[in-house]
Amino acid sequence: MKTAKKIGGNIYLLQDETYAVFIYLKESKKLLLTKKISLDVIYQNNAEEDWHQLEGHSPAPYMQILNHYWPRMLKEITYRESLDAETIAYWQERLSETVTVEKINRILELPIVTEKFNDYYAEDKSGYWSGSLCYFFRMPKGRDKPRISIGKERHDLPFISTIEGDSDIFCYHFDIETSDDGLEKVVLKFQPHYEGNTLQVEAVEIHHIQTAIRFWGRLENTIDMHNSYFLEEWS
Repeated sequence: MKTAKKIGGNIYLLQDETYAVFIYLKESKKLLLTKKISLDVIYQNNAEEDWHQLEGHSPAPYMQILNHYWPRMLKEITYRESLDAETIAYWQERLSETVTVEKINRILELPIVTEKFNDYYAEDKSGYWSGSLCYFFRMPKGRDKPRISIGKERHDLPFISTIEGDSDIFCYHFDIETSDDGLEKVVLKFQPHYEGNTLQVEAVEIHHIQTAIRFWGRLENTIDMHNSYFLEEWS
């Protein structure tokens, strides 16, 4: 006879608000009072209450989540542990200097945005593709705060069986938000899938900050040219 209990921390992986994988350490006690620590993995569909043991014959979406995201998460944890305060501060400063409230407002006031791509929620008026990147613009209206989004097509869809269709993009959102002291600031957010959840990018997520800065540079270097082309066609 043996009993088991959860010990230490745990890891919860959730995709599309539906497919959940739970990883935790458990301690088993045998008759001779010896203890054994092991790793346990269970899964759940959020529409149900029961959890099930994740095994080789378990449904494909859960196996895909574990196989795809677990190694990436371990790599990310190792990377974060290697960061120092100076590096984090440096990239925070780079981001704040590169993307400002003034720059976002200036772009949102360009005719190409105000006259052509002025509806964030309409597919044909939300934005446009330029090379491998797509640019979306959200005007301040009602509860909507100013936003410029930059997306790029994903190429890892074969590894994500829970994504329907054969195309998807990830996006960086540059939002203007008002802090508690009444000052406007730019908040960087990341959306891993076109219809997925959006989360604020943390200061330690340097790779997201670096990519967002690079994407913003491409927009800033071409938006005035695209605006000029639009004005020529419009006139």
